[in-house]
Amino acid sequence: MNVVSIKTDKITPQSATLEGILDKHISFFEKKSILAITSKIVSMCEGAVVKTGVIDKHKLIEREADLFLLPSESKYDVTLTIKRNLYPLAA
Repeated sequence: MNVVSIKTDKITPQSATLEGILDKHISFFEKKSILAITSKIVSMCEGAVVKTGVIDKHKLIEREADLFLLPSESKYDVTLTIKRNLYPLAA
């Protein structure tokens, strides 16, 4: 397996579309290749961002997720969520 990262221009909320970024930065894509796009890039393109400190993290999770399990008392503070009916895939 060969993993290659693609550097992009600076992306700010709603400054670019996902299609525009792909058109600009990917000129060739081999058959049977897989393209992975970070959720941060998708969120920026959708304008789905919130400044740090504006809202409590757990309130934001409750507002945005379709379903969620708030963390138990744990040092990791991990919250499991489902958004847009997308479930995590089992390995």
